[in-house]
Amino acid sequence: MAAKRFDDVAEKARALEAQAKKLRREARAARTKAYADALVTVFPEVKDMGSAEEVLDFVKGLKPGTGHGTPDVCSALLDDFRLTNDPVRQFLDDVLIRATWDVLPWQFVFDLYRHWFIRNNPSGRCQSRKSLINDVKGIISDYEGWDYSDNPVSVPDEMYVTPEGLIGMYDVFEWKALGFQGPNPSRDYSYHGSKRTRGLVRVGVATSEDATTTDSTNKED
Repeated sequence: MAAKRFDDVAEKARALEAQAKKLRREARAARTKAYADALVTVFPEVKDMGSAEEVLDFVKGLKPGTGHGTPDVCSALLDDFRLTNDPVRQFLDDVLIRATWDVLPWQFVFDLYRHWFIRNNPSGRCQSRKSLINDVKGIISDYEGWDYSDNPVSVPDEMYVTPEGLIGMYDVFEWKALGFQGPNPSRDYSYHGSKRTRGLVRVGVATSEDATTTDSTNKED
C-alpha cells in the first residue's frame, strides 16, 4: 500500500511537471513575440533580415554607445533564445532546483539527462556523456549554489537515506534500488553508489580535503 501511494505521488508529480512545461512554453512564446516586436520598433532594419540567426548576430553585436545602447529587451531576447536552443541549459534549469541530493555523480547526471531528453525531445538525438559533462562544466557557474568537482568528494551520509525525487519523476530506473524490500518504499530512490564520487556538488558540501584529494580507484567520471 505504501509503495502504491509513493508511486501515485511520483505519477502526480510527472503530470504536474508536464503541465508546468506546457505553461512555460506558452509563456516563452509570448515573451519571444513581445521581445521581437520591441526589437523591430527600436531597430526597423531587423524586419529585412532573412533568418533568426542573422537577427541574433545583429543583437549580439549591439554595444553601449551605438546610439541605442543594448536595450534590456535585446538581452532578454538573447537569454530566451539561448534557453530555448540549449537543451543542457534547459535540463539544468529543470532539475537543479528540484535536486534533493547534495552531490550528483556524473553518471547520475548523464542517466537523468537521457531520460529527461527523451521526454522533452523524443525525436532528437541525445549527446554523449563526455559532451554533456563538458557542456555542464561550461555553464554551471551560471547556477548559484552549484559547482563541479574533478576530484572525488565524499557523499554525505544523508544521501543514503534521502530519496531523490528526480529518479521517480523521470523514471531513472538505473538508479532505483531494484529488489529493495522494506517499510519505506522511498528507499528505492535513495543513494546506493560509491562513498566518493566526481560530479556536481552543492556549494558548501565538499570539504577542502575533498577538493584536493585524488582517488585513482574511483573513476565515477
